Amino acid sequence: MSFRSGSPRSLSPRDRNRRAVGALLLLLLTGVAALFWSGLAGIWMDGMSAIVNNTKRYVNQGAPIAGSYSVTVNLDNLDENIGKELYRDSTRSISIGSFVKHGEHYLICFRSYGSYSLKGAELASGNRHIFDGTAFSTETTARMKAELNGVTYESSYAGGGGINWKDGDEFCFYPFPQQEAGQTQPDSGLAVLTVEGLYNNRWTKR
Repeated sequence: MSFRSGSPRSLSPRDRNRRAVGALLLLLLTGVAALFWSGLAGIWMDGMSAIVNNTKRYVNQGAPIAGSYSVTVNLDNLDENIGKELYRDSTRSISIGSFVKHGEHYLICFRSYGSYSLKGAELASGNRHIFDGTAFSTETTARMKAELNGVTYESSYAGGGGINWKDGDEFCFYPFPQQEAGQTQPDSGLAVLTVEGLYNNRWTKR
């Protein structure tokens, strides 16, 4: 019996292309699976809320922020106040997100901006975000006063919410509470808004 010897049959260009495409697809699928497994995909799509909602991996070990913080607003031009900062440190900030007047009443909302990564997240806010083991809730910790023309007003809380942005939340006040019948809201001048009771929400890995 005789045997033929020789070099192995070389792949055709079509076969080589198929193998290359198959290897590339396998590499892509492996990469996508790794992104989801690590949590990077969720953070890329949902931002900070991906960390907040992942209670199996992260826990909120936040604490109150001491002190009070002030910002001056111009009642003659509400739009020019947008973006003015109430608070800032190396990774977090709080600034005026909106300032409007509905009828006779002003409404100001502060926008909180934090930082997040696979290691966790931090957010300085007027809200404390809580997970009690079964459900999420938001507790307002901030209090505000408004001073105008020598008069100090105890501002009333108007609302807030959860982590509705990829990088933070908001909390709102009525700077000048409803006055007694016959009194009108201030409509001009510079007012100093002072906020205390801020809270540093800090999510770390368990």
